[in-house]
Amino acid sequence: MSHCVILNHHSLPFKSEKDATDNIGAFFDTFLQLKKVGVKFLLCDTSLSANISKIILFDGLNIAHFLKENKRISPETKTRIKSILMKSPLLTHDEYSQSLEIEIKLNASEESLDCLVAAHIKNTFLISFQSDPKWIKGNISAIKLTLDQNSNISEESEVTIPNLHSLGSFKIHESLLKSFEDKWLDDPKDIAANHEILFPNLIFIQDQITKTLNHWSGEKCIISDTRKCLRILNLFCDKLKSEHYPCYKHEYLKELGLPNKVSDESQSTKNNTKLMQDRMATTPELDIIYLTLHISLPLGYRLYFYVNVEKQVIYVGRLCRHLSTTKYK
Repeated sequence: MSHCVILNHHSLPFKSEKDATDNIGAFFDTFLQLKKVGVKFLLCDTSLSANISKIILFDGLNIAHFLKENKRISPETKTRIKSILMKSPLLTHDEYSQSLEIEIKLNASEESLDCLVAAHIKNTFLISFQSDPKWIKGNISAIKLTLDQNSNISEESEVTIPNLHSLGSFKIHESLLKSFEDKWLDDPKDIAANHEILFPNLIFIQDQITKTLNHWSGEKCIISDTRKCLRILNLFCDKLKSEHYPCYKHEYLKELGLPNKVSDESQSTKNNTKLMQDRMATTPELDIIYLTLHISLPLGYRLYFYVNVEKQVIYVGRLCRHLSTTKYK
């Protein structure tokens, strides 16, 4: 399966302002979840704008203008969508051009749709707006027509194209979509570049872990383990926000599936000014913190972090070999 989804431009425009208002949020919730697992968005109609905010949503209004002029969408929803748009790169124009060998239709009486053909050829998903009941399905049944050299039908068959239109539809295909993330994040530079999307509750210390990831030359197994640990730390913050957990405890990370050993420094190490300098970091807010909590990784590496329960975030600092302590030199 291709590591991308096809933006279903056939699902636009909406038929009414109310439909657009009621359903635009579902699309962008799905869009964000896909970005979190590293999916690329391909546009198979190069006549459309590659900037998603400029795509026509309703009555000649593109998404950006619709959000600006619509008074019924809550400010919170507008802010969330605008944030997604700002952090989203331009949609990638696919090299796909309309196949002369096959047509794919929703039913025999309709025309072949480019997006269906592209999704079938690439063996991938559509992402659709909920503009019509035919696009509010986790899987779309369609008719595939294979054409001969004279454009006559030589074969007819049924095909199923997976479709994403809501968080519910994401859940249907979640296991397959999650596999995209593992392929995408083989390169530690991708983790560094996309950590705000992947791990929104984690704040990377730029001169520490970000620098390390961008210049990584070590074993891949360390990066793979680090990625898993970051997911658990991010999930823990979600639990803090929902008040599922009242504070930080190592045991909570274990409950969330962390198999690695997690520790805090001994009091003797914390009392040693020289040793604590190695654990000192400056947050983006210019606060001084000490990264004493750490998760054990393969080959003697450690991931050092600091939990701010009040702000419900975790600062991630050094990814390095075991720092010196009063007992470990």
